[in-house]
Amino acid sequence: MFTDSKASLLTSLSVLELCLIVAAKHLTEIYLDAPFTFEALYHEYEKFTIRRSSVQRFGRAVVLKAYENLLTLQLVVPVDRSASTKMPKDFRPVKLLIDPSQVTETLHKYPHCPTELRQWATNSLHS
Repeated sequence: MFTDSKASLLTSLSVLELCLIVAAKHLTEIYLDAPFTFEALYHEYEKFTIRRSSVQRFGRAVVLKAYENLLTLQLVVPVDRSASTKMPKDFRPVKLLIDPSQVTETLHKYPHCPTELRQWATNSLHS
């Protein structure tokens, strides 16, 4: 399920998409692998951008488009594919397909990753 090929995709993502991956990592760790929704992901992203003024904050529509790209790349996937078309995409339960430790490890090796994002990947805002 967790593959190095998925982790290697991280270096091709935009900073916004990386922010969403880190938010997904935190949700996965906080809720012990429980599924999460775009709404929860967006909330984590907003908290990060409010606390870290140097990271650009995007509007909901732009963040949703970045989230849709993560779905297309299958870095996050719907938990129940059959039911996923029946509910709004904002509220469909999804899971991160990259091990949280791979997220942190990959971001530390990625030379163009903003320092604030690396720090957020390493330290939870909830602690």
